[in-house]
Amino acid sequence: ATTVFSGGRLQIKSMVSSPKMDLSSFFISYLDEAMTREARQSKLKKTWYFDCGCDACNDKSDEKGKHSAACETEQCGGEVCVDVVTWTWELCDMCGKELSKSNKFRYQETYEMVRQVVDENGGEIQFTDVCEFLVKQMSGLFHLHDIELWQAAQGAAQGHYVAKGWRKAVSYSELSIPGVRKYYSTYSGYIAPTLEHYGEALYLLGRLEEARTAMEESRKIMRVIPGEDNYLYRMYFMPKYLKICGKGSTENK
Repeated sequence: ATTVFSGGRLQIKSMVSSPKMDLSSFFISYLDEAMTREARQSKLKKTWYFDCGCDACNDKSDEKGKHSAACETEQCGGEVCVDVVTWTWELCDMCGKELSKSNKFRYQETYEMVRQVVDENGGEIQFTDVCEFLVKQMSGLFHLHDIELWQAAQGAAQGHYVAKGWRKAVSYSELSIPGVRKYYSTYSGYIAPTLEHYGEALYLLGRLEEARTAMEESRKIMRVIPGEDNYLYRMYFMPKYLKICGKGSTENK
């Protein structure tokens, strides 16, 4: 389940189809679900003073892929996952080949530099130029599903969106969206806003068909979470959606 604030009320909305509303089987996340298991447990302990025993925290395999290098094989596109505690590497999930020693070394060296920068900034990167610097260091070496790469790209995209730098907002959004799709469920509250900002930036660059596709997907999600009765959906999202997709886009949907 997820929580939605609307009109001063806190609503709990199911993210899956359920035959009955048995609240004992519904759970919400206190934190960003994409955080690593170690980071989640540490923050829960420091902030809310409990040890989490949810399925995600108990399943160590849930971390697989959050740290991964891009396969070196030309046109493979696969990811080579790594445990950044033991630095144990797996084979490419697509072609089955091992990453070269030089790229393993480069990845570890870059990862440690990225983590140092992130930790020095309190665990989150708030500055667009820092996000861009980190993306530049990781690009071509880290896989697009690697949490460090796509979160830095997402930060850069958001910074340029706010600054109305549409071209860079689109470019960085396209780097971040594969990771956002992988680590967040459709109705988690992360995918729809990402697509909304991406669609708006595409529209302002004149890439109309791509903009409409992004906005249509965003609307399908937002009709459920936060819901059509939500103030932000009615007063903020829908005027933008109608401008980009046209009034006829709401018919028969």
